Amino acid sequence: MVNKDDVVNAYRYILGREPESDDVVMTHMSAASLEELRIRFLDSQEFSQKYSRSGAVDIEGFMLPQDMPPLSVDIEADPQQMQALLDRIKREWEEFGEKDPHWSVLTHASYKKKFISENKSGFFESGRFVANIVRAFSDRNGVPVENYRSCFELGCGVGRITLHLSQIFESVIGADISKFHLDVCREELRQNGVKNVSLNCITDVRQLMELPRFDFFVSMIVLQHNPPPVIKFILECILDKLNPGGAAVFQVPTYRRSYRFDLSEYIGCPSPLHMEMHVLPQSEIFSILNNSRCDLVEVREDGWADGRTPNSLSNTFFVIKK
Repeated sequence: MVNKDDVVNAYRYILGREPESDDVVMTHMSAASLEELRIRFLDSQEFSQKYSRSGAVDIEGFMLPQDMPPLSVDIEADPQQMQALLDRIKREWEEFGEKDPHWSVLTHASYKKKFISENKSGFFESGRFVANIVRAFSDRNGVPVENYRSCFELGCGVGRITLHLSQIFESVIGADISKFHLDVCREELRQNGVKNVSLNCITDVRQLMELPRFDFFVSMIVLQHNPPPVIKFILECILDKLNPGGAAVFQVPTYRRSYRFDLSEYIGCPSPLHMEMHVLPQSEIFSILNNSRCDLVEVREDGWADGRTPNSLSNTFFVIKK
């Protein structure tokens, strides 16, 4: 699973330089997994000398400082603007889904359409890690997932995580804005004999507001691809549908240096197809939770958006509905 690009990127992102030769790249390609490759670099003497204090890793160098300035972020949109935002997201993600569905979920060269057949099992196995995180958050806070029957997964894509959630919950609703991703997901569920998952293509405001009630909500590396007013609206709709005593694990980037979002400017200047990355400030999420009668039980910094860097912040939230 380790290729030349993985090794070169490890040199660039972990050691901050280019590899000294093709021979050393070939040597590191012997790593059995990306995890082993990562550990090799983090345990190296060069990394320790560059980023350590007295042999201990300088964590502050990998974290956003506490004196960062506020962001200018529009978070409100009227119904017409909201639908225009959803229509734009739909166009982008249907194009991703039609051209390269697996790669658009995990942007690794191995998951491009021309390589996916040989790497498909690893792609879907990677979803188990997210399911384990869901279970761990719940267990740590004394509410095991076995206590819940129904789950709603936002942004199920091609079913990478959905397959594993189906083994935890009695029923799962997988929702996505791209019909092409859902077509792949549907076939994957069929091939695996999964019968307790229903799929829902959500493309307008009404569908979000008419979701059925459920016990558990899961969403990872999805909300970040939506503009801030959409993130806010989605969270409000979904948490409203969460049953009393229900729980949720979801991830949102909450800060990025120099990020700004002007709604009028954004709607007035459509951009070419690209994988947008957005932010919803942490204070806005706390406000949404309070208004939705949800208790914030645990919040963790994570590396889902850009990795852990001094330029951005992403959080995973665990909440319980009162």
